Amino acid sequence: MMGVKKSQEVPYYTFSILGISYFLVYTFFYYPITNARDYLNSLEGQFDLNYSFWNSFSTLHFNSPNFSELTQFHLIDNFLGFFIGGIYSGYFLVAIVILVVATLIHLIGTLNYFKLFYTTSPFLEKHQKLFKAKYKQSYKVFFVIFTLNSTISIAKYYFAVSNTTLVDYFFPNIIVLIFYDILSLFFIHLLIFLLWIISWYVIYYFLKLDAHDYIEKGRRYYEKSDFTKAIENYRLSSEVDGTNAKTFNYWGVSLLSLDNFAEASAKFKKAIELFPENSLFHENLSYTLSLLRKYEEAGVVYDEVKRLNPDKNKINYHSYLGSILIRQGKLEEAVESFQKSHDADPKDIKIYVPWIDSLTILGRNEEAIKLIEEVMNEHQNIDYKIEASLLNYWGVSHLNLNRYVDAIEKFQKAVQIIPEFFVAYENWGISLSFLKRFQESKEKFEKAIEILNKIRNDEEIFHLYLNWINNLILLKQNDAVLENVEKALKINAKSPRIFNYWGVALLKLNRLEEAVRKFEKAVKIDRNLIVAYSNLIYTHCLLGNFKEADIISQYPWRLKVDEIKILFSYGTVLAELGRHEKAIEKFEQVWERDSRLNHNYLAWTDCLISLNRFEEVLEKVEEWLEINPDSDKAYNYWGVALLNLDRVEEGMKKFHKATKLNPNITLPLENWGYALGILGKYEEAIEKYQKIIEMDPLNAIAYYFWGLGLQRSNKFMEAIEKFKKATEFDPYLTDAYCDWALTLGTLGDLEAASNMYQKVIELEPNNAIIYNYWGVILLQMQLFEDAIEKFKKAIDLEPKFTLPYENWGYILRLVGNFEESKEKYLKALELNPYNANTYRSYGISLAHQGNHEEAIDQFVQSSILDSKGWEAYYYWGLTLSQMQNFEEAIKKFKISSELNPEFALIYYSLSVSLDKLGEEEEAKKKYQKAIELDPSLGYLNTPSIPWYIYQ
Repeated sequence: MMGVKKSQEVPYYTFSILGISYFLVYTFFYYPITNARDYLNSLEGQFDLNYSFWNSFSTLHFNSPNFSELTQFHLIDNFLGFFIGGIYSGYFLVAIVILVVATLIHLIGTLNYFKLFYTTSPFLEKHQKLFKAKYKQSYKVFFVIFTLNSTISIAKYYFAVSNTTLVDYFFPNIIVLIFYDILSLFFIHLLIFLLWIISWYVIYYFLKLDAHDYIEKGRRYYEKSDFTKAIENYRLSSEVDGTNAKTFNYWGVSLLSLDNFAEASAKFKKAIELFPENSLFHENLSYTLSLLRKYEEAGVVYDEVKRLNPDKNKINYHSYLGSILIRQGKLEEAVESFQKSHDADPKDIKIYVPWIDSLTILGRNEEAIKLIEEVMNEHQNIDYKIEASLLNYWGVSHLNLNRYVDAIEKFQKAVQIIPEFFVAYENWGISLSFLKRFQESKEKFEKAIEILNKIRNDEEIFHLYLNWINNLILLKQNDAVLENVEKALKINAKSPRIFNYWGVALLKLNRLEEAVRKFEKAVKIDRNLIVAYSNLIYTHCLLGNFKEADIISQYPWRLKVDEIKILFSYGTVLAELGRHEKAIEKFEQVWERDSRLNHNYLAWTDCLISLNRFEEVLEKVEEWLEINPDSDKAYNYWGVALLNLDRVEEGMKKFHKATKLNPNITLPLENWGYALGILGKYEEAIEKYQKIIEMDPLNAIAYYFWGLGLQRSNKFMEAIEKFKKATEFDPYLTDAYCDWALTLGTLGDLEAASNMYQKVIELEPNNAIIYNYWGVILLQMQLFEDAIEKFKKAIDLEPKFTLPYENWGYILRLVGNFEESKEKYLKALELNPYNANTYRSYGISLAHQGNHEEAIDQFVQSSILDSKGWEAYYYWGLTLSQMQNFEEAIKKFKISSELNPEFALIYYSLSVSLDKLGEEEEAKKKYQKAIELDPSLGYLNTPSIPWYIYQ
């Protein structure tokens, strides 16, 4: 019964070495001799031999309830006999049919023969999984044996039909007649014994060989980063040979790559159990235990590593752990580990280089500098290589803090110690590039290349080119990027990153079609290069190929590329293109897959702010802070949302919280300064920008906002100095140029302002806002035709931009073309019926035409849309004054003065209306207030409203 059950579970064709050993003996020796004799007797009757020993042999070796299945072999012998006979007698067709039938029966018999030995062998029952795994190999062995058996059977019958025995073919007849039984008996038993020995040796060798094969196959999969298949091969290897320590070590390494630390630890322990004296196995176990945060146990194992490998004795465990944590990307923990190593052995100077490296990567540059200074002061006779490395990191820390001059000084000292220190030359070049000293920067870069060429290190040269190209992209030196890309390609023409950089430079140069081809090349080389997919999608979107962009965004998922990364990248591309609603859909999909990603919350919140959905921003930030309570970025966005909801004081508190969480970032300080500017606290705002400059002396944005604060404080010349500084550090900061031009216009230097706008247009030829500003300056210069040309250009670029229509309408009103002026204002209102400023401007135009009632309707609408807009109430009051309705005018002027108590003309107009009603004392007070705010109004000593008040 046991045999039947097993035969149902396992296919007949399962490979069996033991079964084949029986099969070989039975087929090649038992059958050929016995059947040859049967046929000789039946054909000639000339032999009369004793078969007793054959019967005893069958009883001895094949005594099994399934042995009756073997009688099928006798049937095949008879069919083959008929086949040979058919050929001799000329019945070829009959012979062929008989051969086909015989072959099928032979096949069935052979399969059953495998079944017989499989189901009766304890060895095979034990190794059932192994033989299941080898069924593909069993095909080859099976058909080889089947072919050999068939060939020998046919040959056997040939001898039988030709009246000759197999033995007669080799020996004289007399020897066969005398020694046949004895010779056959001894010969067969001897062969059985030999074949048993050979069979077991083959089994042992077969198993040993296959374990090694599985290991090698697993290692190949590991090298391809296919860790799942690697693990499967190591598992099969362990089933073949459970005593191979290497199998379990490689298995553990693959599990490590899948972050399965617990199972990896178990495999390394098994490897150590099998081979306790291997230091590598202990080291892997120590590393894995460290990842599991079992530091005490990991330390004990590492002590064993040092015992087995004396070279490791000089390495402190915490130093070793720090190196492990760096490789894992856990830099904060690595720093803690180096600190403990230092506490255990303060004289170990070798730990400082990776320790300081970790600090600089974490952005803790001030700590890094302090630590370097301590090392330099406390340790005498430092190894020159370590000293040069420390100086290089000192320079890197200054570079990260934007202290480029200090950084250059350290790099200079580093190359004085080691003249061939190419990394220091590279960093030196980067520092010079940020100071806009491009020629000197290029010289340092070329020096680094020269050094690397001497040592023929193409890999490092290529890496240097990549870093340099990335730096040039950041500095917007796109032509230089293309030049260096060509050089890099001569070293490595198959790098996906170089093609991605190439595409970025072409993209910046607006050569979009060429850029697409480069990004496509990058992803063809490396399908996992997410940034290239993102750039490719972005470029297609710029070309208007949104359908193609959607297709590409799906393609990486089919290739099993990180789905979250490509979804997030696609979302950022859509956000940059202004398709914020679509972008949010992508960020939602990312959130569904992983709700704990900080950068996803950041991008999502940024889109909500761009859509002015500030209440949703507050909700999203609260959700974000539940996951990461110490996110300075979350508090900064919280503050931005509150600012836009006119909750300025609350917003400033959030900016303050963000700066406390991360004192090294400047963005919350910028926003804090901006909030103070909204409140009119320009001096306090300037203090924030000054603090930013202390942290980052080349921060163009800080200089720009500092200039704005000075401009609002009427310190125009100082403001111009700051705008100039901002454009020096960022020649593409168009906002700084625009406010510089605006300040020049305020100072009355209209021609200089016009020239400044012309320069800005060269930087941004498709910026409608700048054309509108330029048009306003030309209007002030009374160059109406030129001004209208700029307004038209602005409208061509942005057909839904309302300000150019308003300004165009204003010019038409000035020249007395009221009908066309009205058309422009109405067009602006058609485009944006919720713009309070447009209603106010239209109302002023109507008032100039004497259409006072219609004008008041516009001022009413403006005040509804913007209840804090003092201008609408002011012009409303002026219009009522023109209508001699002084009582109502006074009410509007008072509202306006409450909303803006610093505008002198409100008080002047109020004094005129009060005077008209005979309230002379009150009128004098308001008039005096107006003069205090603006002494130039002193010449208006008549109770009338000047014409320009309507401007």
